Amino acid sequence: MMKQDPEHMLQLINRVNEWLVKARWRQAQYAVWSVIKLKNKIAYRTAQVTKLQSLTRGYLTRQKFSRPITVYRKACALLKNSKQIEKILSHLNETSRAKWTSSAHSTIKDLEKLVAHIKVSSVDQIEKAENAYEHYVKRVDSMISDLRRQQKNDEMEELERKRKEVEEKERKEMERKLEVERERER
Repeated sequence: MMKQDPEHMLQLINRVNEWLVKARWRQAQYAVWSVIKLKNKIAYRTAQVTKLQSLTRGYLTRQKFSRPITVYRKACALLKNSKQIEKILSHLNETSRAKWTSSAHSTIKDLEKLVAHIKVSSVDQIEKAENAYEHYVKRVDSMISDLRRQQKNDEMEELERKRKEVEEKERKEMERKLEVERERER
C-alpha cells in the first residue's frame, strides 16, 4: 500500500494521528471532568453531613432545653401578670392597701427570684422550678381574686359611706328647715 499511493497513506497516517490526539484529549477532558465531579460530590456530601449534624445538635438541644425555656417564659408571663396586683392595690382604700401591700410585694419579689433562679439553674433542677411555678400560679391567682373581692368590698363601703353622708346632709337640711320654720312661727 505504501508503494501504491504515498500521499493517500500520509493522509491516513495524519488522520490516525489526529484521531489519537483527539482521543487522548477527550480522555484527559473526561478525567478532569470526573475529578471535578468527584470533588463536587465530596463537597456536597460534606455539606450534607454538616447539615445533618447541625439538625441533630439542634434537635438534641431543643429536647434538652425546651422545658426550661417553657418554664422561663411562663414565669415571665406570670410576673407580668402579677403587675395587675399593683394596679388593683392602687384602687384599694388606704386601710386595705396597707393590709395587702406587704404580701403582694413579697409575692412579686418571690416571682422575680424564681425567674432569676430559672435563668441560672441547670436542666436537672427544672423540676423544682416547675413545682415552684405551679405554686406561684395558684398564689398569684388567689391573691388577685382576693384583691378584687377586697376592691369590691371597698367600693361597696365607699358607696355606703357616701349614701350615709347624703342622708346625714339631708337630715341636717331638714332639721335646719324645721328650725327655720319654728323660728318663723314664733
